[in-house]
Amino acid sequence: MFYLASKILWTLAQPSNLLLLALAAGALALLCGRRRLASWLLYPAVLTLVLVGLLPVGQWLQLPLENRFPPPEPPEQVDGIVVLGGAVDLDVARSRDMVAFHGSAERDIAMVELARRYPDATVVYTGMDNWPPFVERHGLAERVLFEDRARNTYENALYSKRLASPAPGERWLLVTSAAHMPRSVGVFRQVGWPVVPYPVDYETEGEFRILIRPDAALRWNEFDRAVKEWVGLLAYWLSGRSSAPFPAP
Repeated sequence: MFYLASKILWTLAQPSNLLLLALAAGALALLCGRRRLASWLLYPAVLTLVLVGLLPVGQWLQLPLENRFPPPEPPEQVDGIVVLGGAVDLDVARSRDMVAFHGSAERDIAMVELARRYPDATVVYTGMDNWPPFVERHGLAERVLFEDRARNTYENALYSKRLASPAPGERWLLVTSAAHMPRSVGVFRQVGWPVVPYPVDYETEGEFRILIRPDAALRWNEFDRAVKEWVGLLAYWLSGRSSAPFPAP
C-alpha cells in the first residue's frame, strides 16, 4: 500500500508535473475569461520555469544530501557489500536483450571494484533490475546474491537483510548514489542493520556555486530528483521507515 501510494502521490507532486498543470490551468482560465485566476496561476509558474531552468536550484538542494556522508577510507576488512539497484533501464534492457545503464551506473561499477578489492566479502545486489550477464562477464556470478523483490528503499533494506543474514559485528558497505545515501542509511538503521556508507554517483562539485547555464531540461531534471529525495526523507520518517528525518554519520 505504501509503495502504490508513494508512486501516485509523487506523480501528482513532482515539481515539473505541477508546473505543467499550473500552466495548463492558467491557459484554460485565460480562455474562459478568468483573467485574475489566470494571472495567479501563470505568473508564478512562468517565473518558476525560468528560474529553475537557468539556475542550478536542483544542485543547491542536492548539495547537503551529497555532503551528508563523505566517502570513507577503504576499510582493511569488509564482510559484505550491499548495492542498491536502479542503474539499469529495464525497458531498454528487455527490448534489446542487453544491459542498458543510465545515470546511476556508478553504483554497479563500484560493486565490481569493491568485489575485487574484497574477494572474501559477500555481495548482495538488491532491486528489480537484475542483470546476470553483466555479473557473469566480470566473473562475479558465484558471489553475487540477487534480491529481486524490492521496489523501494525500505524493501531494499528489509529483503536484503533477510537474504544476507548479517551477523552482529560484521562490517557491510552500503553502495548507492550520494544524494540517496541519507534516506538509505536511515532505512537500514531502522531495520537494525548498521552499514558503512559508500556513496557514489555524485552530481555536484561539493560546494555552493552560482552557475547560469541555459539548459532547462537538465536543470529541471536535477530539481525533480532533489525534491524527490527531500520528500522521500520526510515521508519515510513520518511513516516510521527511517530512523531520523535527516540521518547523520
